[in-house]
Amino acid sequence: MITTKILHREQARIKIEFPYNQFYSAEVKKIKNSAWSRTHKAWLIDDDAEYWIKLKEIFPDIVFEKTIILDVIEQAIIVKNTVLKDLDPLRIENKIVPNIKWQDKTKINIEVIGRKILVKLPKNVADIAFIKAIKYSRWDKVGYHWVIPHYNTNLEKLNAYFSERLSINTFEKNEHIAVPKILGGFVGDINRPALKKFIETIQLKGYSERTLDTYRNEFTQLLYVLKNKNVAELEPDRLRDYFLYCTNSLKLSENTIHSRMNAVKFYFEQVLGRNKMFFEIPRPKRPLLLPNVLAISELEKLFAKLENLKHKTMLFLAYSAGMRVSEVVNLKLNDIHSARMVINIRDAKGKKDRMVALSEGILLLLRKYYESYKPSSWLFEGQDKTKPYTTRSLQEVFTKAKKASKIIQSITFHSLRHSYATHLHEAGTDIKLIQELLGHSDIKTTLRYTHVSKRTLENIKSPFDNLKID
Repeated sequence: MITTKILHREQARIKIEFPYNQFYSAEVKKIKNSAWSRTHKAWLIDDDAEYWIKLKEIFPDIVFEKTIILDVIEQAIIVKNTVLKDLDPLRIENKIVPNIKWQDKTKINIEVIGRKILVKLPKNVADIAFIKAIKYSRWDKVGYHWVIPHYNTNLEKLNAYFSERLSINTFEKNEHIAVPKILGGFVGDINRPALKKFIETIQLKGYSERTLDTYRNEFTQLLYVLKNKNVAELEPDRLRDYFLYCTNSLKLSENTIHSRMNAVKFYFEQVLGRNKMFFEIPRPKRPLLLPNVLAISELEKLFAKLENLKHKTMLFLAYSAGMRVSEVVNLKLNDIHSARMVINIRDAKGKKDRMVALSEGILLLLRKYYESYKPSSWLFEGQDKTKPYTTRSLQEVFTKAKKASKIIQSITFHSLRHSYATHLHEAGTDIKLIQELLGHSDIKTTLRYTHVSKRTLENIKSPFDNLKID
C-alpha cells in the first residue's frame, strides 16, 4: 500500500493506494469523510490524527519512509509516502525520517514541438496549480512532463507566469527525439544510442506519429528495466523471461503485451536485423471485444443536446460518414466535393486515403456552418485559426453531450463510427462495401459488426418463448 499526503480541492487529504481487496476497501469506506477519487484512482481521507489512527488499525504495519515539505503556499504539505510491507503483519516497525525542506531553484524547461508545449518543472504546489488551470493541459506519466496545446495565448501565459525562470527550446515536429523518464528512473546511458537509432528507423520507414509514440514508449519500458545492461546483448530466453514478467507481475493486458512485443520485435528485427528473433516467444490470445453501438433513438437523444453549430456539424458529420475523430478534425475545405457528393478522407489510419458518401442533410448543415464561421483552410479551425480543431476538444464535446443525454452505455466518440457501420449492415449494405467505406485492410475487422447487428438476430426466436408457463 502507498499513502500520499496531497492537497485536494484546497484541502489536505491522505491518498490511499492498494491492490483491490474487498475487505480493506470496506474498512476504509467506514472512515468518516472517506471517498473514492476517480481522478486519483485511490481512496481519500481527511488529514487528521484521528483518521490516521483508524488507518493504522486497518493497516498496522505502516513504515513512514519520508516526508517532503514544499516551502510554498503557506508551507502546504504535499508529499508524504508511507509503505505497507505486509497486508497481514506480525509486528509493527515505525521508522521516521526527519522532515526535509525543499526549494528547487532549477529553471522551468519548456520545449515547443509542433502543436505541443512540453513543460518540465520541479514539484511545486503553486506552479502545478497554474499548469492545471490551463485548458487541456495533461500530465504525461511516460515522458514525465506536462503537455499543453501550442496556442499563442498559452505560450504568452507561460512566459508571463514563469518570467526569468523560463528556458524555452523550439523544435520542428520530427527534430526532437525524446528520451522519456519511466517509472521514476532514466534510460541507462549505454542504451540511449539504441533508443535514438530505434526512433530514427521508425521515422525513416515513415510510420505515423502515433505509432512512433507507442513503439518508443513500449521499447523504453524494456530499457528502463535493463538499466545499464546492453539491450543488444539480450538473447531470446531473456526476452521470454521479460514478457513473462510483464504478464505475471505487471499484469498487463493482452493488447499491451502485443504492443510491447511489436516494439521490441521491431528493434531486434528491423534495427539489428535479427529476423528470427521472436519465433520462439508465443503471443497471448487477444480478447474478442464487441463494439458498443448506439440505437437510433439514443443517437437522436445525444444529438439533441448539441446546441453549438460547430459541435453539431462535427458530430453529425462523424456519424454520417463513419469517420474517426482524427479524420473529422483534419478535413480541409477542398475535401468536400458537393458536385460529386463525396468526402475525401486523406492520410487516415495506416496512411490510407479513402472516399465516402456525402449526405444531402450534412451538405445543407455544412453550408450553414460555412456561412457562420467562414473557415479559410481547415474545415474546423482551432483557437489558432492556422491549426485544426484538436481531437481532445472534440472528444470532450462528445462526452458532455453523452452526460447531458444520460446515456448509461460505456461509449466514446468512436462509437459513432461503430454505430454507422452497424446501422449500414442492418439496412442491408454488403459487408464488403462497409469494409471499403471504413477503410479496413482486413475483412475480419469489419465482420465484428455482424455480431452486434439486429439483422443477424432479428429472425432468431428464443426457445424460452415456446415454454407454456405462468
